[in-house]
Amino acid sequence: MIKLLKHALITPSIAVLAFNAVAQTAAQPKLIEKVTRKGTELVIPYEKYVLPNGLTVILAEDHSDPLVHVDITYHVGSAREEIGKSGFAHFLST
Repeated sequence: MIKLLKHALITPSIAVLAFNAVAQTAAQPKLIEKVTRKGTELVIPYEKYVLPNGLTVILAEDHSDPLVHVDITYHVGSAREEIGKSGFAHFLST
């Protein structure tokens, strides 16, 4: 019963956090990729969305355990620096 209650409370909370930007605007998240399992294929199913503010959200649901994992990745580094701003990405990460 406790597992069910935790799952019922945590899952909606994550959905609210991930799509909070959508509530502030009339635009909806755009589904850009969906991977599903076919037969016995070894693949992790997921959906990839882009929110109106440019944030990319990858949603991979797994209901086998009442756990939630959030991972944030920043696309920074010398390959993403603008001309004339060398070292800028390293400056932001410190």
